[in-house]
Amino acid sequence: MIRSNREGFALAVTIMAMLVVGAIVTGGFYAASQEGDTTRSATMSDEALYIAEAGLNAALGGTVATTLRGIAANDDSVFAPVDVTQGGTTLGNYQIRISRVADALFYFSSRGVVTRGGQYAGAAHTLATVARLRSANFDTQTAIQVFGSLSVGGNSDVDGYDESPASWSGECAAPRNGTSAVVTNYGTSVTSSGNSQIDGPITRRPLNGNDFTVFGDMTWAEVVALANIIYPDGFVAHPSPSLTSGGACRTSDIENWGAPLDNSHACFDYFPIIYARGDLKINAAGSGQGIILVEGDLELSGGYTFYGVVVTLGELKVTGSGGHVNGTTIAYGGGDLTSINTTRGSSLLQYSSCAIERATMNNNALARAIPIPHRSWLDVSAIQNW
Repeated sequence: MIRSNREGFALAVTIMAMLVVGAIVTGGFYAASQEGDTTRSATMSDEALYIAEAGLNAALGGTVATTLRGIAANDDSVFAPVDVTQGGTTLGNYQIRISRVADALFYFSSRGVVTRGGQYAGAAHTLATVARLRSANFDTQTAIQVFGSLSVGGNSDVDGYDESPASWSGECAAPRNGTSAVVTNYGTSVTSSGNSQIDGPITRRPLNGNDFTVFGDMTWAEVVALANIIYPDGFVAHPSPSLTSGGACRTSDIENWGAPLDNSHACFDYFPIIYARGDLKINAAGSGQGIILVEGDLELSGGYTFYGVVVTLGELKVTGSGGHVNGTTIAYGGGDLTSINTTRGSSLLQYSSCAIERATMNNNALARAIPIPHRSWLDVSAIQNW
């Protein structure tokens, strides 16, 4: 009987098989763990991207023109982080930096950081875009621009020399030079009678409809679409500032045109866009501010003082004790060279670049930062100094 010399072979094979199976299982667990970490990292990275994009959209939609104008050339402004929540859970936060590249050109960057997820928190993305400040430009650099003729009588005054309202000290830049009292077409008449005055040059040049319905980056229709107050044809307005029961400016009141002469009033910085679908008559004392757009003729009486921009597609008529406009007045007269605009009584049409700028820049719907076309944003996460 021959004895075999193979004792213990089965045990060695079993141990080897266990080692192989253990290595496979360990490798599987490691691969699964790595895959999970990769998935979680990608998820957090995507969340950081979405948070940064939300910040960029908020900055473009919510940053007012006055804030942008306050940033010096080649300088920037960094804002405090803002939390982003979903279903009551804080996902992370974004921080905005705005740099002024040129007069109306700005670089917006938004850094989004994920703060949830424990050890997986900290994912970050930075997005940027270049935007241009888009706003209406009503500054004709004249007290009144008319398509037809202008008749100044009584004790009225048309003053083309730039002046800032006394109550707006510190709100305005230095007055401009080289302005005109009246701008009109060739072949029209500009006359004054009685004790009236026209202070400043009378400028004549070829005018067309665009000079009365295109305002910088915006058209008449685009500005009308942003109106805060809309009146029917033939409305007689008696504007006066009003407050809510809580002391806030009542912007829902269609005859609240702000409070330009009281810097402690809640409506001091309220500059509405006022649109009349046809003729409009203003018969009141007191004062208001903003932008008036009239589809038909405009009649101003009662000694009312308005600070800002007045545009009428029809004719302008100032009567009685007269009205005052500090800013600029634009009267198209229906595009008729024979149209006649009149000022009587003790009226005043005073050019004021400050009133024009405040009326334009303090309406957030009118002046906004618009991204440059072709690419909505760029991912600049690799840049250390974002």
